[in-house]
Amino acid sequence: MANNDSIDIEQKIKGNDNFQQQLIVQGDMYLGLNKEQVLDMIKCYCFTDKEQIIEIVQEAINCIPDEKRQAPNKRIFIPTIQQLSYSLDDEIIKTAYQQLLQSSMNKDNSKIIHPSFVEIIRQLSPIDAQVLNILQTKSVFTTVCMRINYTTSKTFADYLIDYCIDLKHLFQEPKMEAASLQNLKRLGIINIRYDQKAKPDSMYDEYSKDDLIINGYKFEKGNSDCKCELVYGLIELTDFGYQFCKACCQQN
Repeated sequence: MANNDSIDIEQKIKGNDNFQQQLIVQGDMYLGLNKEQVLDMIKCYCFTDKEQIIEIVQEAINCIPDEKRQAPNKRIFIPTIQQLSYSLDDEIIKTAYQQLLQSSMNKDNSKIIHPSFVEIIRQLSPIDAQVLNILQTKSVFTTVCMRINYTTSKTFADYLIDYCIDLKHLFQEPKMEAASLQNLKRLGIINIRYDQKAKPDSMYDEYSKDDLIINGYKFEKGNSDCKCELVYGLIELTDFGYQFCKACCQQN
């Protein structure tokens, strides 16, 4: 059983005058696992806001049952606290890093963590993270693509892409929703498929009945030379995305 210990952390950093300066942080931390190793990594690799970083690490550790605690993998821990130090003013992204820290020090979850998870969080916007918090709650979400078929040239173009009605409350502009979903697809977290539909078909009824944005796009592009239609598809987490969400997203 661990005890509350007074901790002194000394950190040498470069000031504006390029001379080495010494920074001392004091505080109490209840660790319950390899305290010296964890603090040494903070001391060596975290360059700003050490007191806040220590508090976040402490909170992460406190959420882990004593019997499941373990020392974190340095390949996960060190880059995570580095990136965390740049995200302290963003509550959503900060929470994702804290959740990753917690998972990395939990014997039950550490095995599913891939080193790339740290970099993936860095490439998420706060809205991307909110989208993932929603997408992890169900196995499949509906999406539609607005397709314009030109009768004269017999060609088509996708005008409004990757629109999910379950996510529209997060975005003021549907194109931003598509950008967020495309980013998650690029990172390998989700699949966006139009070769399959969610079941039952009634899941798509809301798009055609009362979605004003979709109707607005239909009206804008409708003329004698083209026909607009909704192409139905689905959004699903990849296996990799499922692991990422389990390790880095708040579980509902």
